[in-house]
Amino acid sequence: MTRKNLPKNKSEEDTVVVLKQLNYSLTKLVKKNTPQYKFLLGIFSGLGTVFGLTVVLTFILYILTRLSFVPVLGDVATQIVRIVQSNLGN
Repeated sequence: MTRKNLPKNKSEEDTVVVLKQLNYSLTKLVKKNTPQYKFLLGIFSGLGTVFGLTVVLTFILYILTRLSFVPVLGDVATQIVRIVQSNLGN
């Protein structure tokens, strides 16, 4: 620490100690070779994939339902929407 950053009172010293302990704990947790890190990475990757796929499919289905005025595409879109809705109902 430089002279400017030195704590001025006891509560600031306690805060610095707590922050150093928290930094040490987080550094230990975030090491990339630990099983905990790999487990959390797997969970968040899976959740991100599911969330992203849900958003993309919702957008595609919304566009397909709006294309019902085009004769050929409208029939195909209607069939796809019916198939998806019947599968979600089961």
